[in-house]
Amino acid sequence: MAKERDWTVIREYVDIGESGAKESRPELDLLMKAVREGRVDVVAVARFDRFGRSVRHLLTGLEEFRKANVDFVSLSESVDTSNAIGKMVFTFLGRSRSSRGL
Repeated sequence: MAKERDWTVIREYVDIGESGAKESRPELDLLMKAVREGRVDVVAVARFDRFGRSVRHLLTGLEEFRKANVDFVSLSESVDTSNAIGKMVFTFLGRSRSSRGL
């Protein structure tokens, strides 16, 4: 996918042996630090649950990406916030979250 989109992969962040249910994992923490420092343009995952197991954790991360102008792509769920449909899905998820107080 990266080659097709002409992306340069700077690093893969993989937490081996760490539960995806944890909100703080060594590699995830490094990824989020890179996002905050502006060193990342796109975060791509195979599936949502590879980023976070809870909806709250996923949406918190997506909101942080949005604030940092970082696109999020999930291959399995076909969500890509770099395009209009993906942004719409993100907006819908974010509104669902705020309306339920997650």
